[in-house]
Amino acid sequence: LYNSGIRSLIFEREEPLTRGDIIMAVKNNYHWTERLQEEADGGDAAATCPMAFIANGDTAQVVRVSNVHEQYGFHFADATLRFTDYGQTQMTCRVLLDTLMSEAPALTPEQSRRLYETVSADYDGVTSRRERMRSVRGDAYYNALQIKYAYAVTCHKAQGGQWEHVYVDLGGIPQEALATPDFYRWLYTALTRASDKLFLINPAIEIL
Repeated sequence: LYNSGIRSLIFEREEPLTRGDIIMAVKNNYHWTERLQEEADGGDAAATCPMAFIANGDTAQVVRVSNVHEQYGFHFADATLRFTDYGQTQMTCRVLLDTLMSEAPALTPEQSRRLYETVSADYDGVTSRRERMRSVRGDAYYNALQIKYAYAVTCHKAQGGQWEHVYVDLGGIPQEALATPDFYRWLYTALTRASDKLFLINPAIEIL
């Protein structure tokens, strides 16, 4: 809800993904960094990738979006992403748009299975099972980067990051949770993400 509100009310963005959007990878992905490294090994020094892989939690800014389309019952786009935590590294990936606003952290097991099966059907003509598996695992759709907007993130996803101004929403936390050590560990992590100003939203009286 925060991400949706920020995009629509502050940035007035209506398309699912646009130039300037801040996104976060929500599942480890090795395909696109390996592809960029292969380009570097082929002689393109500018393509050298300092990232071993795109990790769950890595954030990037969208530089360019093209080829928005539907395939296999899912929605995809080709996006050039700039990873500011890795020396402004840029790479073009196929991204999965369905995860942007889904309630689940990433594709559900059922969705992942459906994507694998539908992509695999395109390689039924490959007689060798081993070669067919290799083809599927190298497929751009099967390896589409699963992403979410990263204007607002959970405390768990924010671990290791720091920002000048941080807003922490304490609403909706059950009263019984406020007395547990786990809550205060979570709260400490949330509060220490701010380097300058911290804003508490919906603070419970018992905390103050």
